[in-house]
Amino acid sequence: MTYLQHHDYDTKAYDEGEWEYVLGGLETIDREFGYGVDELTHHITDCHVAHHMFSDMPHYNLPKATDGVRSVLEPRGLYKKRDTRDFVSKVFRLHKDVGHCVDSEEGVRPRATKSECAAAFNGEEWRE
Repeated sequence: MTYLQHHDYDTKAYDEGEWEYVLGGLETIDREFGYGVDELTHHITDCHVAHHMFSDMPHYNLPKATDGVRSVLEPRGLYKKRDTRDFVSKVFRLHKDVGHCVDSEEGVRPRATKSECAAAFNGEEWRE
């Protein structure tokens, strides 16, 4: 869930010195998982953008806050929401296509290769 809330084809990764808290929060995604997941997680899944804007807000207020946040961000093209009921296949497809934000070259979205990820998970040095 955490991966899907912070990664998609159109999310941006900011270089050191560019990132700001609000910019990072605007790159998060409200994802509807369905199957009771949204309710079981107290709406941290489908109200994730508001959570990043107001991280100290109790979760039971997130649906109301999301309505407000969405009404401000959506007309400006800054609100991201996805139906992710296919989350099992979506996470693998997105990881294959987008990867994780690990390191970057100028003008290229940060991404670790499969071998770099495997090495990192095994505690091995993987950077040249």
